[in-house]
Amino acid sequence: MPAALKYDFTSREFQENPLDTYELLWKQGDLAYCRIPLIGKMWFVTRFDAAREMLRDSHRFTRQADRAGLKRSSNFPWWMPGIFRDISYNMLMVDDPEHRRLRTIVDSAFARRNVEALRDQVTATAEQLLDKMDENRPVDIIDEYSRALPIRVICQLLGIPTEEQAQVMKNATGVTSSTSILAFLFGTPGLHRLRKYLWAKFEKVRKKPEPGLISYLTEVAESGDRLSREELTSTVFMLFFAGHETTTHLIAGAIPALLDHPEQKEMLQNDWRLLPGAVEEFLRFVSPVQMTKPRFVTSDMKFRGTELRRGQKVAAHIGAANWDPRAHEHPSQMNILRKPNFHLSFSAGIHSCVGMQLARLEAQVALQSLFSRYPGAKLAVDRQNIEWRNRIGMRSYKRLPLLLSP
Repeated sequence: MPAALKYDFTSREFQENPLDTYELLWKQGDLAYCRIPLIGKMWFVTRFDAAREMLRDSHRFTRQADRAGLKRSSNFPWWMPGIFRDISYNMLMVDDPEHRRLRTIVDSAFARRNVEALRDQVTATAEQLLDKMDENRPVDIIDEYSRALPIRVICQLLGIPTEEQAQVMKNATGVTSSTSILAFLFGTPGLHRLRKYLWAKFEKVRKKPEPGLISYLTEVAESGDRLSREELTSTVFMLFFAGHETTTHLIAGAIPALLDHPEQKEMLQNDWRLLPGAVEEFLRFVSPVQMTKPRFVTSDMKFRGTELRRGQKVAAHIGAANWDPRAHEHPSQMNILRKPNFHLSFSAGIHSCVGMQLARLEAQVALQSLFSRYPGAKLAVDRQNIEWRNRIGMRSYKRLPLLLSP
């Protein structure tokens, strides 16, 4: 075994300029063996083609630790509270055939709502948020917009009434907005309250169905043995958190990226038809999710020239793969006209993001609504003073003060 190299994926230096670290990872080959604080030793697949191959291969690389000779709990760090384990055994944690069963149910729930048909609803929500902002003071565009928008949208899709959304958001954001393990742990009581709320909601819609995915999934659970209560609970938790966390930081990351490239911002404002391609570039260039959840090696093998042992952890380093010069020309430069634009920001294979089309729509609406109303919006602090979150696996800002100039 090679010595595990230690990289600080949470430092300000990495967040501002990840390329230096990516280049160090690439020097190790298609895979790099790293030691991650609180997580331990694991392999990162850092080249685009290799990462895509690994993510598409759920036979050699499994999400289920027991299929690699380990305890089921190996999916979680030792310090993680039990509630996270209870609410996390959803389709993201299993492979086929269980994954196919759960994914089919979730896909059928989303198929009931055409994503593009939600554009007017998402736009109205974005405009409502902008209406509430004070143009005379700096606005933290993350808390007041890039996080609030996808949370409200996913609440609407789930069928959480408007009058209950504020409390649901409060219970959730204690964890999602945390920037340290201590803050993360302090946020767990909110998850207990959210779980209790969902259990009461399940009972309510079981007696009297309501619009929304919660009611639909509860109906599915009642139709036979397709969903246990634990699966129902963890599936709704997954939809809620996956339905807003990545999109929050995609939108927040795209805003300063555009401000850093005024010529591309002007190009976009002059022709919003470029927006879908621009969002794909923000997904690649910003890479808000830097790495996938670990897979486990199912048997001793050689992968891309590297000897792997059964039970070892392997993850795709999405940020490094998205900036791989073998896959993209000048990958560390933002180019909203980039074609083709392949990236792994929604993963690949059976665990590709179920809400990717909704995330794309929300990012498009959020950026067009913001910069149409406030074309002169600018940072309220010097670029070097923007606060980054020190969360492993995410490249995201803690706060983003913006001056809303028409």
